[in-house]
Amino acid sequence: MANTKIPIELSSTPSIVDNGDATAITIDSSEQIGIGTTAPNDYDNNSAGISSNLVVKDSGHSGIIVISGTSSDAAISFGDGTGTAAYRGAVAYVNSADALYFKAAGANKLRLDSDGLKFGSDTAAANALDDYEEGTWTPQITASAGSAGTAAYSNQVGRYTKIGNKVFFEFSVVMTNKGSWSSYTRVLGFPFTTASTGLTAFAVARFPDDTIGAGMVAGELQPSSTYSFFTTGSRLDTLHNISNVDTGYYLVGAGHYTI
Repeated sequence: MANTKIPIELSSTPSIVDNGDATAITIDSSEQIGIGTTAPNDYDNNSAGISSNLVVKDSGHSGIIVISGTSSDAAISFGDGTGTAAYRGAVAYVNSADALYFKAAGANKLRLDSDGLKFGSDTAAANALDDYEEGTWTPQITASAGSAGTAAYSNQVGRYTKIGNKVFFEFSVVMTNKGSWSSYTRVLGFPFTTASTGLTAFAVARFPDDTIGAGMVAGELQPSSTYSFFTTGSRLDTLHNISNVDTGYYLVGAGHYTI
C-alpha cells in the first residue's frame, strides 16, 4: 500500500490540510482541536466557563463514533485527576450487558437496556421504566344495556399520564341526552386496558342526579377493560343506574390504575 502524504502547515495555528488545499484539522495555541473548523474557540461556552477542547463541524450531518472490539466496552469519561479520579462521570456502553450506563459521582446512576430505564445498580427487568407519555382521551357515559341512540354531550374532556404500567387520569363529561341506554351506568374510553385481575376504585368529585344529588359515588374500573361502573349508597355497595340520569348530568373524576 502506498503511503499517503498529509501536508502540515506550521504557523501560529498549526493545521493538517486535506489534499493540500483545505484545512482538515486545526490545533490552536490553547490546544483546542477543530475538525472541519479553523476556529474551535468560537464554540466555547463562555457562560458556563467551558472550553471547546474538541469541535467536530460539518455543513451536513456530524458526529463522533467510538468503536470497540466485539466483546469489549466503549466509554467517554469525565474527571479531574488521574486513576479512579479520572472516571467520576462517564457514558459507557457495556457489550456483555448490551446496555448503556450513565455514571456520576463515581457510581452508576442510570442503565438503559432493552427492558427500559433502570436506576442505580438495579438490573431487574420488572423494575425498568419502559414508558412515559401524556395524552388525552374522550370519556363517554353509557350503560350495561341498550344503545347510544340520540345520546349527546356538551362536554367531554379526558387527560392522562402513563408512567410505566401506571396510568393517572382525570376527566369531565356532561351528558345532555342519555339516548337509549338502560341499566347500570358506565364510563367508556379509558386510554389503556386495565390489568386482568382486581378492581380499581377511583374518586368522583361530583355526580348530581335525581336520586343522590351531590351524594357520594365511587368509580370501579373493571378487569381487562377500558370502562368503569359506579357504586352509590352509604356503603358504596349499590351499582348506579342510568335511569336516574337527567339532562345536564355531569361527572368529574380522577384516579389511577394498573395496566
